[in-house]
Amino acid sequence: MWLSLFTFTGEDITSMLAYIGEVFTDVKPLVFVVLGILIALWVFNAIIRAITKREED
Repeated sequence: MWLSLFTFTGEDITSMLAYIGEVFTDVKPLVFVVLGILIALWVFNAIIRAITKREED
């Protein structure tokens, strides 16, 4: 018989999966905010480049 330091029951695994699901649910709005800021900066940079390039012509 193989000895183990950790023993996991079905309840333990279920509670861990529920906890991980809650973590992803809680972090999702933060990820959306960060992605939104990055996309906004990218668009802003593209607009500035287009304006400065047009003025050079």
